[in-house]
Amino acid sequence: MLNLDRGRINQKRRTRAALVTAAVGLIRQGNTPSVAEAADAAQVAKSTAYSYFPTQEALLAQATVDLAAEEWTGRFGTSPASGPDDAPAERVDAVIRRMHALLIANEAAFRTMLRVSLDPRLGEADGIPRRPGRRIMVLEEALADTREQLREDRFNRLLAALSLCTGIEASVVLRDIWSLQPDEAEAVVRWAARALVRASLEEASSSTTLSEGGLDDAESSLPASRASHPV
Repeated sequence: MLNLDRGRINQKRRTRAALVTAAVGLIRQGNTPSVAEAADAAQVAKSTAYSYFPTQEALLAQATVDLAAEEWTGRFGTSPASGPDDAPAERVDAVIRRMHALLIANEAAFRTMLRVSLDPRLGEADGIPRRPGRRIMVLEEALADTREQLREDRFNRLLAALSLCTGIEASVVLRDIWSLQPDEAEAVVRWAARALVRASLEEASSSTTLSEGGLDDAESSLPASRASHPV
């Protein structure tokens, strides 16, 4: 991989950005571009392109991450997923709907990103960027006012569970294994997310009632990774 912090730094970064932008454009057209194809589209010499992205996987990983970031900003911006006065389940539902629309509009790109991220031979040393986990951040924002009620262990457990309802991973299960259409898959993840939020809030409410009555809720004191597991 070319060192972007030495030599003509700005020129190197512009060249790299041009290659990624070209790859993103080709992906939007439904292609899975090679390094050579991105070089042609960016009008960069192929030998130069390979010094930035030695493999197609490295190029696709960066391009799909950038594409996802662009789409994410376009659909979510910097505003909350829903109104501040909405119930937690409504805010989460808004997140799920927008995430699903983002996924369906760019499904091929997200499948490419998943394939690259699962390759055990690749890592950051190969130029493969880590997935930023945006779903966690926006779900955390949507549920922010429940953190105190749920306490940290239940709050994190709920975030982890809701993460299973979003992203390309959920789509692979519902679309490939269950052969659901996009609208059917959306209905399933929205139902599951609402059920998870409702169950978590009811559990926290029941725990508070038990505590006020002088009873201990042993399960709620366990870390999220251990709660509900048989002893």
